[in-house]
Amino acid sequence: MNTTKYIHCAMAGLLGLFLLSCSKSDKNEGIANKGPKPDSIWQEHWLEHNQRLTLAYYDEQVAVYKDPAVSPTVTWPYELMSKTWKYAKEVYGEMGPDPRLYVVLHGGAYGNVGQPQYYPDSSGDNKNIVDFSTTDWDNFVFPEPGLIHEICHIVESTTNGVKGSPAFTVWGDSKWQDIFVYDVYRKLGMKAKADAWHMYYLDDQVDYPEKGSHWFRDWWLPIYTKYGEQKVLSQFFVLVSKNFPKANTAELGFPEYTRRMNLGEYIHFMSGAAGVNLKNQATTAFGWTSECDAQFKQARIDFPGVTYKD
Repeated sequence: MNTTKYIHCAMAGLLGLFLLSCSKSDKNEGIANKGPKPDSIWQEHWLEHNQRLTLAYYDEQVAVYKDPAVSPTVTWPYELMSKTWKYAKEVYGEMGPDPRLYVVLHGGAYGNVGQPQYYPDSSGDNKNIVDFSTTDWDNFVFPEPGLIHEICHIVESTTNGVKGSPAFTVWGDSKWQDIFVYDVYRKLGMKAKADAWHMYYLDDQVDYPEKGSHWFRDWWLPIYTKYGEQKVLSQFFVLVSKNFPKANTAELGFPEYTRRMNLGEYIHFMSGAAGVNLKNQATTAFGWTSECDAQFKQARIDFPGVTYKD
């Protein structure tokens, strides 16, 4: 997936009355095993970024760097990102040879945006990176779910040892995050935030793949609830990695998907993850066109290794 900027404007009014402040982790002291210490200074060289970064925190899961504009008092992302990355690896598997996630915090030099870098690419020194810029680190409504959102891109683009996100054509940037963030909040015990996220996205609708699509309410929640929660999410990526076209074309020889999915293929693979034919659920969520029907039937022929009950 090409690196792009992700602006989370829809979250601006999202959780104002519901979000609670994160627990803080101000120091490394008290952590029994932090792992090897990363470099104290890191020079950016991706996209338009060229700042000199300073290591602010590290443990076994993450290394957090800041540019000079981020206050030393901004510590709440440390624990959040460490726990989220640890949980993501437990569910979706290791994502690259380096077990750490590298988190870069910017003080608004690039506006209010987040962007990932992936370990197969030398542009980010072959590290998984969440690079996040905001003018207000004290306002949790934007940066907190935004940071988790960027991890969801790393998951979809690097899990199971293959680079790329075939489903990006279907869910864009990114209805996949709707369920990923919700699951993270639930599994990390952040109930108030999970409830607020649930409430907000029940009414959310977009015009893809069809006008008026309710991804969270009519697609993700029923599948998540009925077919194993995080297990069905993980199984989708496992099936894709085993069955979807790929080749060793990525930089440094990492396998890479050679194309993106169409909607019918996506529903086929999600049906395989759930173990049941999700055509009816897809019809409720997105409608069912003749084009989608043809794609779905062809996907069942093209990918016979993806099986489920009708």
